[in-house]
Amino acid sequence: MSETVTTTHLRYRDRDGEPTCAADFLSHEVCEYYATSHFGTHEHCVLEANVQLVRRKLLGTLIPGYWCPLWREQRCGCSATNGQS
Repeated sequence: MSETVTTTHLRYRDRDGEPTCAADFLSHEVCEYYATSHFGTHEHCVLEANVQLVRRKLLGTLIPGYWCPLWREQRCGCSATNGQS
């Protein structure tokens, strides 16, 4: 037997309105999929752990990867719920 459940996830934008994995670390506005390794020197997404996240402007905000389901409709121009690309 299986059940369908719906979950709610928060996603963040930086001060310029761009999608980001973390809006503010000090106030804990960080994606639940964000992680670090190598004693905090490598930032990555747990959904794609082998790829290091990239920052805007060297030390700027983190850019969500192409695999990120929270920003899918931003990349394909479709609704997050209709499944079309």
